[in-house]
Amino acid sequence: MSVGGWIVGQERCAQGLRPIRTMFAHLLVSLAVILLTVTVFPTVLHAQTCGDGIWTARESDRSWRSITSSSDGTKLAAVVYGGRIYTSTDSGVTWTARESNRNWESITSSSDGTKLAAVVDGGQIYISTNSGVTWTARQTNRSWSSITSSSDGTKLAAVVYGGQIYTSTNSGVTWTARESSRSWRSITSS
Repeated sequence: MSVGGWIVGQERCAQGLRPIRTMFAHLLVSLAVILLTVTVFPTVLHAQTCGDGIWTARESDRSWRSITSSSDGTKLAAVVYGGRIYTSTDSGVTWTARESNRNWESITSSSDGTKLAAVVDGGQIYISTNSGVTWTARQTNRSWSSITSSSDGTKLAAVVYGGQIYTSTNSGVTWTARESSRSWRSITSS
């Protein structure tokens, strides 16, 4: 739900439901997964502890493009266009910069947060099997715009703006082109 330019979602906590707020443009929210994917403008990540009503900035102003979460909300990963990948293992309290500066567009996660995949506009698809500590480049340079993952991280799908949809059934090791070229912007999976 969007409120005054802020995206507001909810997460379960010991005291009931609590709001999760970020200054992102388009955010898919569910009760099981706090933050799935976003299209972002330069802004600051924010988090709130349960029931205190105080919002705390958790990162600097950056050109945030996408964020993903493990199903329990403890492992988060976010990408910055022209910047790095950032990961958190404490629900966003602290963040660690990962990988090199690139034009990161989108990131996705398995439900346990161990398998991550991210795409670079004009670059490759990058895969991590250790919650973002290390990354392996896959596929060729394309105008990647979005990526999504199955809950176990074995099935991935990514789209190219002005290109095709690509799918993988082996956690991103190999990819198959699908569908005809179109101006794909986003993709999601159940």
